[in-house]
Amino acid sequence: MYPWESKELIELKNIRNDISKMWNHTELELSSVSKDFLVGELKKLSDIINHTIINIDTEMDRLVKRDCAVFKDYTCSHCEGDKIYVCDPCLDTQYKDMEKIDAP
Repeated sequence: MYPWESKELIELKNIRNDISKMWNHTELELSSVSKDFLVGELKKLSDIINHTIINIDTEMDRLVKRDCAVFKDYTCSHCEGDKIYVCDPCLDTQYKDMEKIDAP
């Protein structure tokens, strides 16, 4: 891990490593292995997949919280809110409405 790496980059590397581990468990010569061995490999694969899904969900939850906090103090004036900013679709609507008023 380098000091310049973002949390997102580190998590992507971890997920990539997990996927690589999954792939390693699928690259077997199956003709000569026992049922017990295959069951064991499937269990290991299942554990890695579960771990990866938990990591992805955790990271997605963290990013959703982070990203929706960007505009937490602002709400589109057409939607509601005390602190006002106007989103692009609403600006477009306002502009079109103003054109209708100005038209003879």
